[in-house]
Amino acid sequence: MLLRRSTKRAAHRLLGDERYLALQSRYWRSRLRRLRYAYEFREEIASTVSPGDTVLDVGANVGQYAALLAGMVGPEGRVIAFEPVPRTFRILSSVVAGLGLSNVDTVQLALADFDGTAPLNEVLDAHGLPDSGLAHLAAPTVSARWKFPSLGSTHSAMGRSASIRARS
Repeated sequence: MLLRRSTKRAAHRLLGDERYLALQSRYWRSRLRRLRYAYEFREEIASTVSPGDTVLDVGANVGQYAALLAGMVGPEGRVIAFEPVPRTFRILSSVVAGLGLSNVDTVQLALADFDGTAPLNEVLDAHGLPDSGLAHLAAPTVSARWKFPSLGSTHSAMGRSASIRARS
């Protein structure tokens, strides 16, 4: 574990932020291409998603579930993957393009049930590097604020005529 931490820090220092981000993107593309990701709710998702569906991946992170969903909805279906954190969104976009997921649209946006703003906290991991999986809404004292349009206004702004339905 100590070697892994030292290696990550050294790689980031040596490569710089842009190249390290590219390395992270390649890692995730490789891992997802082989579907070597432990999908926690795979069976539950498979029981509710059908070929041809349009599904939303809200808080898509680097695309773990977007890749899984893309296969489940098939070429006639669509996945819209929302990820607000700029760094994480860049990895998500790279993963989607690198895996050739033509039925996945990526949107750099946070979604909420209200229009407005809310603070979003980006967290550093144990290596002092940004951890894409730990970003979260934060206490109001954080200075960065992110705009959150409602799902309805986002759907309208995207010019979609199809209705969005929730499955229970």
